[in-house]
Amino acid sequence: MNYIDKIVTSVANLSTKQPNPIAKYFENFNPEQLAELCVFNFCYSWLYVLDEDIIPLTDENITRFQLGCNVVTNTITSNIIDPIEFLEMFRERYENHRIDLMNYKDTFEFPKYLFLRLFGYPMENNIINSIEKFPKYSQENFINEQYFEHCYVNQVNFLQTHLENII
Repeated sequence: MNYIDKIVTSVANLSTKQPNPIAKYFENFNPEQLAELCVFNFCYSWLYVLDEDIIPLTDENITRFQLGCNVVTNTITSNIIDPIEFLEMFRERYENHRIDLMNYKDTFEFPKYLFLRLFGYPMENNIINSIEKFPKYSQENFINEQYFEHCYVNQVNFLQTHLENII
């Protein structure tokens, strides 16, 4: 089994069979929220793969990884996502999760993109990436904001430890 298959299989198991820190705390996630968290897990895993230079960055490897994520996500969500549509969706989320993670590491900025995705618009496309435009979902109005931020850190650490163990 190559690294891509190994990571996809492992993250799939993490996303569908093991309780993730975020899903464990927020127990009442619907299938779309769980699928969105799964996509985050795959995005973070891809960041890890690139940072650690684990596999060659080729179109074939990128597509294979993203299609593996699509298959897993489709087993969770109630709306089956076409692979072509999913590739675009994954790229958009990957870039935004990457920015969120960098901002959190550099300045401890609240991870607003994942927050907005999970609690505002799970598995939806074409949203404006701004919590400020959606005060209903702002961290100030969210009763568990400090828990979400804590869970975000635990989620990232959980994923990193898991990935370190399989590589």
